[in-house]
Amino acid sequence: MDGAGISSERLKTVVIADDDIVVRHILSAILESSYKVVTFELGQGCLDYFEANTADVLFLDIQLPDYTGPEILKILTSKLGDKKPFVIGVSANPEAEMRELFSSSPPNAFLEKPFTPDGVMAVLALS
Repeated sequence: MDGAGISSERLKTVVIADDDIVVRHILSAILESSYKVVTFELGQGCLDYFEANTADVLFLDIQLPDYTGPEILKILTSKLGDKKPFVIGVSANPEAEMRELFSSSPPNAFLEKPFTPDGVMAVLALS
């Protein structure tokens, strides 16, 4: 802590891009005590966020109303290169199907819906 009593370590930022409000709320509830959480319903909001901000982790749904997860990941990889966040692909599809869909720009990890708090924390531990 610094002299003002404020921790000098910054909270890691986690971005959640998922069109399902329940998923966004559950992930936020699991993470908000330990992370700064930013959520988006649409892929465009997520892309706009990364134009001016950074994050440590991105939970990325495989299918958003305006973009697919693979499209967003490809754009972020192109724009951010090595500075892109640790990406966790989120879907109800089995992991093998997600790996195929994300084949051109694979995420760092996968989280299959439905998930548990322990499952979320386990995949985050990989980051």
